[in-house]
Amino acid sequence: MEPKILVGSPVSDYHLYCTEDYLNSLQSLTYPNYDICLVDNSDTDDFYNFLKQKKINVIRKEMKGGSIREKIVECRNILRQKVLDENYDYFFSVEQDILLPKNALDRLIKENKKIVTGVYLFVEEHKGKKLMAPLLSREWSKEEIDYVLKNKEEVKKKLPTWYKAIEEENFNFENLIYPISFKEIQEAKEFLKIKSGGLGCLLIHRDVLEKVKFRYEKDKEGFDDVFFYKDAQELGFEAFAYTKFICKHLVDKRPWTLKLVNGEYQALKRK
Repeated sequence: MEPKILVGSPVSDYHLYCTEDYLNSLQSLTYPNYDICLVDNSDTDDFYNFLKQKKINVIRKEMKGGSIREKIVECRNILRQKVLDENYDYFFSVEQDILLPKNALDRLIKENKKIVTGVYLFVEEHKGKKLMAPLLSREWSKEEIDYVLKNKEEVKKKLPTWYKAIEEENFNFENLIYPISFKEIQEAKEFLKIKSGGLGCLLIHRDVLEKVKFRYEKDKEGFDDVFFYKDAQELGFEAFAYTKFICKHLVDKRPWTLKLVNGEYQALKRK
């Protein structure tokens, strides 16, 4: 029998703009043995009631006044516990603005990996231009490290933000991540070993969830995805990206944008 999978995510009315498409995507998966469960942390019950009317299995988690990161972590850990308590083999974390190919689960589970993500793109600002890039990173290669060490001034001039991060880590490249380019995704074989990624389309085996809880650190900028990959890999789990399909990421359709304000993220309306 195929492994039993829980598919879900923290959700809220902030993503009402794409919820219909999201639900259709989840319900259209061709994998034969999965359940859907969402955890709603909206400020009111309206979105929860909307999902119930759609006959979606949803848990209400009221967290008025909580930060965005706090809400996401609390809700994601509810799903983690459900996986463990109800004997699911995997948790498939699919965030609310991600649309999946119908066969996404079939293909991700094929190689029996403990941590494997599908690829999706996000908007990256570079020299005044908006570029789409994968939300993935890997280890630095020896050639890349040697190039930086031999050409510090050139790198500092061309990529000052990048160089600053390297300098702040005292050139300890083990603590740094190298962003994976779209070209690398195109040229990769079926699976690519990664150091970090997102939680937007991530299949996680229960062996990992038994040892790793979702968390964040208030004094650091990252969301729980950053710390999940870090914690899992420190325990010896490897992470991979499946490169042969790209999920739709509806981030560009958001009527709001995330901004870091006084050390915490806020959703501010786009101008």
